[in-house]
Amino acid sequence: MIINKQRKKIHNTATHSFNAGTEKNSGKLISLGLLSTFVYTVLTFYSNQSTAIDITPYIALFAIAFALYGYMAYQIFHHNSNPSIKIIIGFSIVFHIIGIIATPQFEDDFFRYLWDGYIFFESGNPYQHAPSDYFSDTSIPAIYQNLLNQINYPDIKTIYAPLLQYSFWLSHGLFPADILGLKIIYSVCNLAIIFMLVTLTKARNILLYAWNPLIIKEVAFTAHPDILGIVFLIAVIYFFSTKPKTAAICLGLSVCSKPFAWIIAVYILFRFKLTQCILFFLTIVVMYTPFLMAGNESSGLFAFGQHWEFNAAIYSLFSYLMPNPHAKMLCGGLFIAVMIYYFILFRKTTVANIRGDLLIGSLLLLSPVINPWYLLWVLPFTAMRNYITPWVMSFALLFSYFSGINLHSEHLQAYQLAIWVKPVEYTLMVCAITYDTRKYLANQPYHSYH
Repeated sequence: MIINKQRKKIHNTATHSFNAGTEKNSGKLISLGLLSTFVYTVLTFYSNQSTAIDITPYIALFAIAFALYGYMAYQIFHHNSNPSIKIIIGFSIVFHIIGIIATPQFEDDFFRYLWDGYIFFESGNPYQHAPSDYFSDTSIPAIYQNLLNQINYPDIKTIYAPLLQYSFWLSHGLFPADILGLKIIYSVCNLAIIFMLVTLTKARNILLYAWNPLIIKEVAFTAHPDILGIVFLIAVIYFFSTKPKTAAICLGLSVCSKPFAWIIAVYILFRFKLTQCILFFLTIVVMYTPFLMAGNESSGLFAFGQHWEFNAAIYSLFSYLMPNPHAKMLCGGLFIAVMIYYFILFRKTTVANIRGDLLIGSLLLLSPVINPWYLLWVLPFTAMRNYITPWVMSFALLFSYFSGINLHSEHLQAYQLAIWVKPVEYTLMVCAITYDTRKYLANQPYHSYH
């Protein structure tokens, strides 16, 4: 009787302490969420100015958002706290809404998205002609002529795959010549990823993903369409055990968004049954069939891959030592080696544990092009792990916006980075990798949370 009373007293005391800690943690979380809301609101007001704005204060505001994010992450992980999912998701929705009403800054890719949506809606095929073919077409309405005049590389046909084209088409149907439709579509996709992560990882890792300022920027503020392929890729993991046919269709849709998805697909296909494989390939056929007679994104991608280089990491080092074609061959060979090595490891694990972060992260490090939004393909997989390098890189890649075109510099080419950018980016990356390596060697291996 006395022992039971003592146990009950200890249980009540522990419960009280836990609740008090949870309340304190929730209070901090709400405070940091409100401060972040204020920063994003300032960013929206700043970006909606009628006059041109400067890149430095714009990125500085995102850096402040990252400082708040980093402080909250440190508090959560240092004290081993369990943040409230409702608060995390609630503020994430708020952040997206604020970003949706902001004007995209230091971006021009969305003009191509809107133009493709218009051409797809009107003619049925955005792959047939390059935008420059329409320069002398007087039948183009003025509002679309304005879009046409702001497209970068107008002589190159579109590089965007069918799934993305359908999102451009839908956005045009909802909000013609307006990026608002794209922002809403892609924000909904990102929120869907967050909801799926609730069953795939711990709350603290969901916080790292849902409140990451780079994700908020690239999805809600500037409407990069990569998130559309990513949501279906995460859906494959989400549905793999319970709805295998749905998982197969989702994988088919994902590879119809961007080549990045194929890097993961080749492994998952080995775990598919025959029916799933048929559904996967049938989905691809259905998505591509409307465009087969007039072309697809391959010609644009070939031109892009052949000539474009921006913010490269390992490839940049190799290109200093050898001709560019040789550097590309060496990086390609190294990536194939990574894929083969991982295939050996993958045979011993499950689809739920697939290392999309390792595979796509390796590709980015070896690629001639590392745009900030490419990291969106890595971060959902990182949220299912326990290391910091991609999160640090999500901050570091903000500095890649300091290019000639954004700095209005007479001494830099349009997409040439300021001389200090790469040293800062990759010093941060090396520090993060060093920390993760030391953690691994200290017998704290990475693991998934399910």
